[in-house]
Amino acid sequence: MTWHVSTGRVPDYFDIMNEPAVRSYDPAFAPTRANVLEQYRVAHDAIRSVLPDAGIVGPSLNQYVLNDPSALIDLRSFLDMVER
Repeated sequence: MTWHVSTGRVPDYFDIMNEPAVRSYDPAFAPTRANVLEQYRVAHDAIRSVLPDAGIVGPSLNQYVLNDPSALIDLRSFLDMVER
């Protein structure tokens, strides 16, 4: 974040994670829904600590999944997390 600010390369919106999918992770550290949501939270907090008014978007999902407990992430779990 500080690099983005210091070089003047601050995007209009930060897309924290594009298309989170099991195949995107190291097989030795298989992702869980809780881990993916934690990644969003940590990234959000890091961005806001430097740019309190930054635009943040997410999740970027190729397939619209509203409520699917078997999915790595769905919109319901994401929205539940951001409402806290």
